[in-house]
Amino acid sequence: MKQFKEWLSDYLRYFLLLLAAILAFFLILAGVKIYQNSKKPDAANAIQIITETETETTAKKQTETEMTSETESESESETEQKTETAADTAETKAETAVQAQSSAQTDAAAAQTETAAAATEKPTETQPPTEKATETQPATETEYTPVYKTLKGSCYIRSGPSMDAEIIGEYMYGTTVEFLEDVGGWYKVRIDGMVGYMGARFF
Repeated sequence: MKQFKEWLSDYLRYFLLLLAAILAFFLILAGVKIYQNSKKPDAANAIQIITETETETTAKKQTETEMTSETESESESETEQKTETAADTAETKAETAVQAQSSAQTDAAAAQTETAAAATEKPTETQPPTEKATETQPATETEYTPVYKTLKGSCYIRSGPSMDAEIIGEYMYGTTVEFLEDVGGWYKVRIDGMVGYMGARFF
């Protein structure tokens, strides 16, 4: 018994140091856990802030892309209008050329009729050439040459040259119509046996 007491008295301080170390270890673990718990709300707030900034940046990017797409569509519509006006001017030039040719043909027909009338005043021997001249007169009459246009987009056909006029039909891209006349930004056209008006911007 004395030996045990002596041994215990010799090693007691080592046991006390071991217990103190164990207690210190558990205290450190508890402090670390408390510190982590206190930091978690800040991390959650940081995550929320990051997500909000990301949503704001994505919204800005979307608005920028929408603005660029709108500007591109406007530029495309302007180029289409320019090409339409160029095509209209070319068609009007062609029509004036056709009218000039028809007027020249009518002048030639009038000259032929005058020569035929002069030939009829001569003796009866020269009558056969006048018959030929009268036979060629119907051939010199100007024939109507229709002008056709194709749609560059789907369009309504209306009963009058106005947005308030009644819609009498709808035609899709690539449809060909017979052009009759230009009425202040509206084209008078004939299609499927009916006459109506379509917007000039669709051609």
